[in-house]
Formats: sequence, C-alpha cells, structure tokens
Amino acid sequence: DMNEASLWDFAAKLAAAAAAPGGNKLELQTAVKDADYEQLAATANALSACPHHRQLAVAAGGDGTLRVLDVLRAAPLLVLEPSAGGLLSAAWSPSRPLVFAAGSVDGVLYFYDLAAKQRLIQPVAQLQVASSSSSTGLPQQGRGSRSSSADGVPGVNVLAYNSVVPSTLAAAAGDQIKVFKLPDWLVESRHGEAKLLKRMLDSEDLLGLLKKQAIVAQ
Repeated sequence: DMNEASLWDFAAKLAAAAAAPGGNKLELQTAVKDADYEQLAATANALSACPHHRQLAVAAGGDGTLRVLDVLRAAPLLVLEPSAGGLLSAAWSPSRPLVFAAGSVDGVLYFYDLAAKQRLIQPVAQLQVASSSSSTGLPQQGRGSRSSSADGVPGVNVLAYNSVVPSTLAAAAGDQIKVFKLPDWLVESRHGEAKLLKRMLDSEDLLGLLKKQAIVAQ
C-alpha cells in the first residue's frame, strides 16, 4: 500500500546516502512528504517508538500533551492531556500494543490503555513516583522545560520498560529511582489488540474506531 511504499522509499534513500562516497554524513529526511510534523505548543521532551509497529510513536510534550504519532502523517492520530504541568518522558509497552506511559513534571506516572472503552482519553492508572523530599539540583529552564513542579517535587524524566520482563518498569525522578511491578492487565496482550493497532493507521476517526472496537472495559 501507499504507506508501505513510502516507508521503503524513505529507507532506500537513507541506504543510498550511506553507500555513497562520504556516506557517513547522512542528510536525514522526514518521512512526511512536503510537510513538517505538527509542532507542539512547548518543547517535545520525549519520544518512544512503538515496538509493535514501525509506523507509530508516542511523544511527550512540555505543553502537557501526549501525542500518538503516525510517522507518515503531519498531524498526530490522537492528542491526550494527562498533565497541565507538562510531560518529561514516555514509553510504549513492549507487551501490550495499545498501552503506553508518560511521566510528568509533577512526579506522576500516567498509564493509557487504548483498548479501555470507558477511559480512552483518561489515564487508566497513575502512580506518584517522586516526593518533595528529593533534591535534584536542576534549574528550571522556562516554559515546557521544567524538571520539577512548583512545590519542588521532581519530574519523572526517565521511563524504561524491561523488554524481557515487561511487567517491570523503571522510572527516575530527580535523584530517585524506582522499579515497579505492573499488574497483569497492563502487561498481558489481549486477543485482537495487535490487529486493532494496525487499523488505527487507516482511520480518520481514531476515537470513534476505538470506542466501537474496544477490547476491554475499565
């Protein structure tokens, strides 16, 4: 299909550039033809590629938005707003195709499950990773780049799933590092979940599709 052809064309151009004389200096190109990706209202602080489909990614922004991206579209497929204070990190689950997480400047970790019909645009779970007792020593740098909340709670600036044991998620906030064991419902893939993920790419009304096809109800 057209998306598949565009990806192969993009990959072929990069391979040709690498093979050319002086190919160690690559001219990177966007996969979106004749356009740039839609900008955030503040800094883009984190990107996490979807491990279940090469065309998808999730972006965390200093404007508080979490964006589900199709790399072949300029506009995001879905924009979520878990935190007004801003987001610093993001990670896509290695075992659940429709689950991803984001960490905020307020020290909170948010989980989204696009298979949860009743909570499509709201987090299905959240954890307070950090407390105000931590001292980061990091300066605040302006809008969209804060590393902590106004009351001194350090933001969750790093998230990392264990790809071998996907029930394990590590998070760092300031000088605090925590490792969480996630419940089964955030880890075990459901029947039809991967198929629904692929259908997302062809939908012009992603929320409508997810509401009709939701696999689980929270």
